[in-house]
Amino acid sequence: MSPSSQGRWSQPELRVDLAKTPAAASVSIFHIQQRLDLDMLLLHLLLSSVTVTKSQSVALSRRQYDPGNEINCKDYSFSYPEFYLYDPSYTIATKNTTGDVGFSAYNIATNITFDCYARGVDLSLPANATEWHDCSVPATQFSFSVLSNSFGLRQTWICDNAPELTFVANGSVELPDALGCNSEAAQRWCLYGNNAIYPSLSSPVAIKPFAAWYPRTPYEYPDRCVERSDYPMWEIHDLTFNHTSSQQTLSVTIVNVMNGGKLSCTVALNEDLTRADKHASRWNNCTNTSQVGSEVSATQILFDHDYGLLGIKQTWKCHDNVAANGEPDTYIGLGYLVSLLRCTRASEYEGEVTSDQLSYTCSLPTTNISGYAAYDFPPQMPHTSYTHSCMMNSINSTELLLQDYETGGNGLASFTVYNPGPGDTYAIQNLTVPEDGLWHTCQGALPWQLVTCDYLFNRSTSKVGFRFQWYCDDRDPSNAYVDPWYG
Repeated sequence: MSPSSQGRWSQPELRVDLAKTPAAASVSIFHIQQRLDLDMLLLHLLLSSVTVTKSQSVALSRRQYDPGNEINCKDYSFSYPEFYLYDPSYTIATKNTTGDVGFSAYNIATNITFDCYARGVDLSLPANATEWHDCSVPATQFSFSVLSNSFGLRQTWICDNAPELTFVANGSVELPDALGCNSEAAQRWCLYGNNAIYPSLSSPVAIKPFAAWYPRTPYEYPDRCVERSDYPMWEIHDLTFNHTSSQQTLSVTIVNVMNGGKLSCTVALNEDLTRADKHASRWNNCTNTSQVGSEVSATQILFDHDYGLLGIKQTWKCHDNVAANGEPDTYIGLGYLVSLLRCTRASEYEGEVTSDQLSYTCSLPTTNISGYAAYDFPPQMPHTSYTHSCMMNSINSTELLLQDYETGGNGLASFTVYNPGPGDTYAIQNLTVPEDGLWHTCQGALPWQLVTCDYLFNRSTSKVGFRFQWYCDDRDPSNAYVDPWYG
């Protein structure tokens, strides 16, 4: 149908400020409900408790996309809050059950150091009993169990760069046995080694923050294959994704930068199965023709067209290894790339598409993928890119962009809305246009990013509204599913 017969209303991008009210909710994945209404706008953020595999103790300074050394309180608080403990110790009188306990601590998010010491602490409490004591700064308490060698810390703080948010964190660490104890003058004094607590947040959202795990980046790229294998990298050439209504096929040429091995790979895909499994990682063995002498023994491909996710898992050999120095000759690497492909459908002739709309071809320009050595594999890669945190950006975002809308004489309307939080564009197609100005559920298949979609449209008042709900999996990549409770 031509634009003139549809009655197309062309409108430039409309930026709209949103009021945001984060709140914690006891559900299994963090939900966001967002309503776009040209008269009244409201954003509800509903975030759930999640369980996340803990990464390394500190953010490595030589990781890709590292924000630098400057501490950003809000980003640290959401991404990897940490309490560093200095000189934890306790003193107990001989034949007594009470003593003195304390340590100094540092909150990396607020960049504040404080002391936590208490006298007359009951050291006979069972390991599952907790007694809290005040620290030297407000809204901060600690606990200690001599039976389990565990220290706990809970704190509330507000960041200068996010005064509208109140962070509440609680965590504990079980330390190894004391470094040493000294008994004299009818008392026993024990000192533990320095350590850190990685707390969970209960406010403004209930999460166990997950620190992004990026590929290592060397200062200078090594010459030897053995040393390069600590920083795996692949060149991606001639990637083509062919999609029809009955099958999907990915073909790609991969160059192993470590040893120069080159292979052409083809994998058959099943997007219906991927969607049914909530986009769980699905690795496919590569049917390939390797270059002679490349010494690439195995290659697997992960591809999710909906999420723009490409993964490579490969095993290779290095001929410059020195076995006498304990250098292995076989190496394993893993790499991910998050990049939407450029797709073209069948050509049009006089406004009519010449073939099925489900048939199209996508491609990717030549690019590199940085990866991880086998000893440094991350937890499962979330489909939300580590370089664009869905949760962080959804909380930080203050606007939506209504990019375009169309209405026609057939009583249907289509809308395009960009959500800078997760970085998604929603094409909401062929909605019926009721004249009651009330909320209705979007009909038909939703864009893959959305969990629910409601809309209102009133032609007489030119009133348009949307209520979206989506989930983010960048804070719990192993459990990205939607709870049936929507708020």
